[in-house]
Amino acid sequence: MKTVNPISNSKKFDIGHVFYRFEDKQFHINNLMSFIKNGLESKQRILIIENMRALPLIKANIDKKFNHKQKESIRLINNFDY
Repeated sequence: MKTVNPISNSKKFDIGHVFYRFEDKQFHINNLMSFIKNGLESKQRILIIENMRALPLIKANIDKKFNHKQKESIRLINNFDY
């Protein structure tokens, strides 16, 4: 998995949000999965606000990588609904 600055090597997030620009969609998905994984390992709840075109791809990746219990702590929201 290729990431710019792997979340696992970054400062620990206790509160707040993350925003960054990207050009490669799969690159973004990889970073997002890393962020989610680290958040779940820290027993955090995860809120992902994303555009409607990306949500199906993100959901498919979450379904592949995380179990039912982990998915209960992840919320996906369309940015227009937010």
